[in-house]
Amino acid sequence: MKHPSLGAINLASHPFRRERAQNAALAFVCLLLVCSSLVGLSLIFSARRRAESIRGEINSQKAELQKLRQAEGGFASFLAKPDNADVFSRNVFLNELIARRV
Repeated sequence: MKHPSLGAINLASHPFRRERAQNAALAFVCLLLVCSSLVGLSLIFSARRRAESIRGEINSQKAELQKLRQAEGGFASFLAKPDNADVFSRNVFLNELIARRV
């Protein structure tokens, strides 16, 4: 005599269930989640690359600005010399006259 717990299936107490459609739906949902995560990751990495290039551009612009400020400081110190101060003040005066005329 066989025991029911050793592999005998009583279909009256455990009827056959149709799980294939449910498994297919779950597999489809998992596939959608994987695809959306891949798209999200690709968007994140492309945004990081763009941000890195923008940071590089900002750094190069800052370096150029620093060079221009150094040049401006050199020009200001040159114009602040006593020999050049009167020429500078004359130029400022003439530029103001031209601005008033226009």
